[in-house]
Amino acid sequence: MEEQLLRRKLRSIADREFRYSFNEVIEEIYDSIYEDCFKLSYKLTSSLQESKDLIQDVFVYFLTRDKAKIALQIISSNGTIKGYFCQAIINRFRNNIRNKVINIEVPIDLQDSTQIDPYSYLFLQTNIEESLSKLTKKERMVFCLKIIEGWTHKTIHEMGYADSLSDSKQVLYRARIKLISMLKDYHYIKK
Repeated sequence: MEEQLLRRKLRSIADREFRYSFNEVIEEIYDSIYEDCFKLSYKLTSSLQESKDLIQDVFVYFLTRDKAKIALQIISSNGTIKGYFCQAIINRFRNNIRNKVINIEVPIDLQDSTQIDPYSYLFLQTNIEESLSKLTKKERMVFCLKIIEGWTHKTIHEMGYADSLSDSKQVLYRARIKLISMLKDYHYIKK
């Protein structure tokens, strides 16, 4: 029943009748689906603060766009309003992962405990980041999610970044091999 009422309110906003305040309707939606959205975003991020930020980003996006167009998009979607916002959260999370700047920290004592000068350290860090950017999109995504973010292969597969568990493992293996071959001239990679 609540879903139908919210859809009617959104329809009136889309038709530019303005019987209801768009911000109030979005607040109603927020209140009714926050718990489900939070569970989803926490599963994605494994962080309380990042989960809240992710939900906030999605709702702020909707509040700052053309209200009639957004209302029409929401009610035109095939699923429920909750499903629409959950998909928006997943899409925002994927965009955040894609655009995430990867900071690679190279340990000071690499292999033989000799200190390296700051220029060489910066050079190494730049080469690692450059090598990561040369991986395919799928390899870079799986590598970052598994190695840097600590995701399991199962989660990577469930989120749609790999076709299966074995695909995730194969993609990670290929990414590692490519990175090693690109960085093999440096003494911190065992040959």
